[in-house]
Amino acid sequence: PDAKGIFTSFRKYDSEFFLLDDRFYRTQPNIKGGTMLGKKQLQWLFDGLKKSDATFKFIVLGSQFLNPCSPNECYNQFKEEKEKIYDFLEQNKIQGVLFISGDSHYADLQKEKRHNTYPIYDFTCSPLSSFLDTPLPLEKANTARVPGTLTRHRNFGRVSVTGPAGKRVCSIELFDDNAKLLWKHEIPEEELR
Repeated sequence: PDAKGIFTSFRKYDSEFFLLDDRFYRTQPNIKGGTMLGKKQLQWLFDGLKKSDATFKFIVLGSQFLNPCSPNECYNQFKEEKEKIYDFLEQNKIQGVLFISGDSHYADLQKEKRHNTYPIYDFTCSPLSSFLDTPLPLEKANTARVPGTLTRHRNFGRVSVTGPAGKRVCSIELFDDNAKLLWKHEIPEEELR
C-alpha cells in the first residue's frame, strides 16, 4: 500500500499471475541504474515469487521482456534490471516462470535458452483493436523467436493450463479477430524446472 503505481497478483488453481506496472517508475532507457519497475515494485515481485508454490508463475507486463533486437520499449533497454531478475530467478531456484507482454502491435512467442537452467518464454499478444505494426528488419531476424509465431494480424491469445498434478502443460494459443486458431505452442512444466 505504500508503493505508488498499479500492480497486483492473483492465483488460479496452481498458476499465479503477477501483473506489473512498467510505466509508473520507468526511467530514461539505456542509462546506468535505469529501471522499468522501480525498487519497491521489483522487491514486491521478488517477494511474491519466493513465496509462490505455483506450478506456473506468469509475469505480465506491457513491454516485451525478451526481445533482444527491438530498439523500442522493451526490457532490453534496462539491461541491469533485467540481469537482476535473471540472477534472482537462478539464485532462488524459482521454477515455472513465463512472461506475457504486449505493446508491439504484432504477436509472437520468444524463447531464451539460459546456461544451466530452464529457458524463459515471452508471449507477446498485440493488437486486437489498435493499429498493426511491421517489425523492423532487425526484429524480423530475431533468433529468440519460436519459428512460425510472428503474426501481423489482429489477434487475441489464450493461455491455459491442463493435465494432472506434476504433469501440467501450459498451452499458448493465438487466434485472429475471427477466432480462427493461428498457432499453438505447449510448454510442459518439466521444461521450466
